[in-house]
Amino acid sequence: MTTSRPLFVLLALMALAVPLFADSPEYLVGDTVTLSAPGSRHYSAAATDGTDFFVVWTDRRTPGRGAVMATRVTRGGEVLDRYGIRIASVPAHTSWPAVMWDGEAYLVVWTQGFYFGESLQRDEVWTTRVARDGQVLAAPRLISEAGTQATTSSGVYAASNGRLTVVAYRHAHFTGAVEIAVLDREANVIRRQVVTNLSVDLSRGISVAATATNFVVTWATNDLKIAAVALNSDGRVISRSMQIGNGEDPAVATDGSSFTIVWRQWKPDLAEWVLMSRTTDGELAQLGTPQELGGDQVVEWPSLLWRGDRYEVIAGQQSYTQTRINPYGLLSVEFDRDGVQRISSRYGDALFNSVVPQPVAVTNGSDVLVVYKHPNSSSTQIVARLYRGSSLAPDVQQVLSWSGNAHESPAIASGGAGHFAAWTENHAIYTTRIDAHGNSLDGRGVELTKSGFVVRAAFDGTNYVVAWLDDRFIGVRYISPATGATVAQVYVPARAWEPDRLALAVSPDAAYVAWVDEDDHRVRATRVIRESGMADLPVVVSPEGMIAGYPAMAWNGSMLLVAWNELRVWSGNVPPTPALNVLAARVSSGLSLLDPAPLLVATAGASVVSEPSVASNGVDWLVVSDLDERQLVARRVLRSGQVEGTAASTIGEGAAPAVTWDGTRYAVAYKAGGSLVQPEYPLLLGALPATGALPAMRRTLVATDVVSPPSIVRTAAGDVAIVYTKVSFRPEHMGVERSYFRVMDFSQRRRAVRR
Repeated sequence: MTTSRPLFVLLALMALAVPLFADSPEYLVGDTVTLSAPGSRHYSAAATDGTDFFVVWTDRRTPGRGAVMATRVTRGGEVLDRYGIRIASVPAHTSWPAVMWDGEAYLVVWTQGFYFGESLQRDEVWTTRVARDGQVLAAPRLISEAGTQATTSSGVYAASNGRLTVVAYRHAHFTGAVEIAVLDREANVIRRQVVTNLSVDLSRGISVAATATNFVVTWATNDLKIAAVALNSDGRVISRSMQIGNGEDPAVATDGSSFTIVWRQWKPDLAEWVLMSRTTDGELAQLGTPQELGGDQVVEWPSLLWRGDRYEVIAGQQSYTQTRINPYGLLSVEFDRDGVQRISSRYGDALFNSVVPQPVAVTNGSDVLVVYKHPNSSSTQIVARLYRGSSLAPDVQQVLSWSGNAHESPAIASGGAGHFAAWTENHAIYTTRIDAHGNSLDGRGVELTKSGFVVRAAFDGTNYVVAWLDDRFIGVRYISPATGATVAQVYVPARAWEPDRLALAVSPDAAYVAWVDEDDHRVRATRVIRESGMADLPVVVSPEGMIAGYPAMAWNGSMLLVAWNELRVWSGNVPPTPALNVLAARVSSGLSLLDPAPLLVATAGASVVSEPSVASNGVDWLVVSDLDERQLVARRVLRSGQVEGTAASTIGEGAAPAVTWDGTRYAVAYKAGGSLVQPEYPLLLGALPATGALPAMRRTLVATDVVSPPSIVRTAAGDVAIVYTKVSFRPEHMGVERSYFRVMDFSQRRRAVRR
């Protein structure tokens, strides 16, 4: 395998890293509480071993990353895997899972699509096997040939005869033709074969069923024809492709000897969809007469089940009126081998008022499990309904997609013999005090507000200060390190521009916040006095006509330095993008702008990637930023307003830097390595001297697989504390982002890097 450039760079960085700081534990921030999983879930599928059930789905609980998750459900409705089984973690688009019982284990199949920029470059079919006890038996393996584009559609597109498994998918290199892969008991691909050159419809186009002697593969073509082909017990084609009917969404099942295919068909005279069925033998030699099973104005996602003495179609249904959409429910139709309808047991069993559900159903011969997705206020959850025997109403209903609570964008402060962390969680802001041993003193965290999307933290020598950005104001709260009680709270009226961030700096007497105004896109800063409970009128920092973004600032003991990125607008409807410059201006303690003409800190040939970071040694400031191609640069701004040197100095390769002063030198935490298909990065910590030329940083590894930009602060002992989020695979988290922090001991190696 050829090593990619991002991986090569990462390996080189790890080789160069030196232990500047003593090892310290990695602590989890806050206690864990169990909630419905964050993010969204789609395209569930279910199978049974004849007794219990196994449910899989695609999961986006980690932003920018897909996963295939699963859980076991007993025939009594008990969910055995509370936080789910992680089948595969995919740094790409993931969709259309299928699962089936092969006689010994569950075979899970899914699609992985890899994007480079806006373009889908690869779409492959993968598989693995999972034991009855939930253990993943092997690493995922590729079904479709490497380098090809193969796409599954939703539905039951895999089936086993107890000896071999057939997986059917759309092969893009053959203009959308149906290809099959025949797998042995260990999921090894024995062969692949194109079974038809007719282009398959991707919107639930393929279904497969098996007996001991035959497989039948059915699909919908792009011109809304239902077609099928028969295979023998070795998975070899034994019939030509045959047209079964007109429509879409086919599903096939077997009673052990013959096969039945159902699909939905549009009836123009009735202006509604109806369900159709047709029986056939295992070689497609004998075709029964198409039978109409009924339907509704909207019927979709049919699942076909053999109940031991009858077939049952369970589909989604929805009716429209002139004024509203009626609640989405289940359409259940039972019929015999000849297609004669018997009863409609669960007709109209409501799910909810939405078109989202995409229900699928499976039976163990007597009980029926219906799985669908249900949106709530913050995510989409996978829900299972169990109908025991011939129950007309569900006996059990369970949400299947659970996890520990997820964190985003943490910030850290230190002082008062401990630390203080703040983060966003499901659009709310939480904080906790942390003792010297890494223990959270406020449990899972104290909720400051239910609505916030950026948070910052600091220590003013007496209290912790936390600031957060809301839609129409900035909240500032002072919190006692000893008790966690709120000492004061101030709301600053502000219409902040959503793409930007919030900056916070503190002096012993006041807190300062900076933001970008929504209307004119100029940086503003204001002062909050704890005793008065008021905020001053803000000062406008950036020039008129300039689009500014991503402010940062630091207090040097007598004044502020506010830094920001200059943005520019491209033509058309493209939003403003980072431009060439990092600028700064000094602001007095009384909010007087000392540099009406901004100071130029850094410029580059393309764009600034993320916000700058600013720290002060008590006299001057250091501004650190990352430019395109992941180039880290730094430049000093003197107390006098002079920008040192002729240009910013390159200090390393990385992104999202955060800088602080530890009393002797500057510490810079940043993310290094990574690629478009690897959203997690290693987090490194480097050191820079207070005076003299800025060299390339010597660095040490803090953590791997870091997602968020870090937050860094000096501790009372002269060390640095760093907080960050990473994907946690602890059983109680199962793939969500959680905040962690480490205290890095600078004192161990100061002499080795002092210049």
